[in-house]
Order: sequence, then structure tokens, then C-alpha cells
Amino acid sequence: MTARICRVALAIQPEARLVVGQRAKANPNASVTVVHAPNKTTESLWIWQQALGRAKPGEPSVILFTNHKDIYDFACIVAVHQGCDMPSRPRYFKGKLSYGNFNEHFSNVNIPLMFIGSSYGSLEASDHKPLVYLMTFHSSKGLDFLNVFIPNMNYGEEIWSGDDALGRRLLFVAVTRGREGLFISYTSNKIHSYLENIPDDCVTRIDISDESLPDPDSNKGEEDFF
Repeated sequence: MTARICRVALAIQPEARLVVGQRAKANPNASVTVVHAPNKTTESLWIWQQALGRAKPGEPSVILFTNHKDIYDFACIVAVHQGCDMPSRPRYFKGKLSYGNFNEHFSNVNIPLMFIGSSYGSLEASDHKPLVYLMTFHSSKGLDFLNVFIPNMNYGEEIWSGDDALGRRLLFVAVTRGREGLFISYTSNKIHSYLENIPDDCVTRIDISDESLPDPDSNKGEEDFF
């Protein structure tokens, strides 16, 4: 990861020990971007545009969420914007949420979006096509991606119910999944309290509006993604 991502991670977990990777040293200008949006729909569609625009074969983008409800809400916003039906809501099967129909839906409508985790989805699926993954903080542990997006970092958002220390550790895990690009977004008046101490000199802060939204036809159907 880059030195800037390291500094953001240390603002969350000051006692952690981190090393700047050799690949990241070759790209010292890679930045951390903190994005404020006016509402959840604008935030989600801006992230979708940016994540898909940066994805390429062998280098998928990943969007990390604290919970499955937010994953489903995000996917529905993307589906509606792209002019297709919303996916069916994942249901519990043998003690875990089943994302088989969810992933099949996006494959069938040719939208390069896939949930990965709990034996659903595939890292190999992005080897030859641009792809955007949806994951939970917890499921992302041990993986890394060129560009990582972390939405919904609103003030008061509960990352892990009743456990501040675990919530910090999970956000630390999410932030450190990025090798070069890290995008953190929120819609509340203030960013999440875990992120209040990010050094200003290591981030780019931007405000977006509905005018920043992508053209709904811009990512449709030029090729099969799956």
C-alpha cells in the first residue's frame, strides 16, 4: 500500500505496524480521496462510475461494506440506474446468505458486478474482463486490490454493534486492502468518528452533486462481461 494509505490506517489504529510496499513506492502520488455526497443515491452512482472506470482485466475494483443490507441497497441503486430489474434479496440457506441468484442476475443483464464471499463469486472471474466486486469488510481480510472504495462512512454509522475496538479493527482491515487507490465516502454532515483524525495533507477531499452522476447508458451492453 502507499504511504498515504498507511497514514490513514494509522489514524484508525495508531498502534499498528505497517510497511509501504515496493510497488506502491513506484507510484508515490497515488492518493486517498475522501468524498462527500448529498445523498445515498448520488454517492452510490458516483462510486459505481469510478469503480467500473478503474477496473480492468486482472485488476478488479472492490467496494467494501459493513453489512449485507448496504450491499443489497447499493446493487439495487445500480440496477435501477442501468435500467434493469432489481436483484432478488439474498436469503439465508444453511446458516449463510445465498448470493447465487444475486450474482446470476447481474451476469444475465450484463452488468459487471459480483458479490464475493462465503463461497459465492470468484476472484478468477476478473482475470479477463473488467469487474467490480462487492464484499464485506470481514470477507476482504487477506486480499488486496488496486482500487478500494468504502462508502457509507457516515458519522454515527455502527461498524460492529457494541464493540468499538472490533469496529476499528474491521475498518483498518478495509482501508488496508488498497494497494494504490483508496476512496472513502459519506453523506452525513461529518465523516465517521474513526476517520476524523486523517491527516489533511495525505487526502484529497471533494464534494459531489447530482451533476456528477454517470450517464445511465454509458456502461451498457458493448460486450459480455461473464
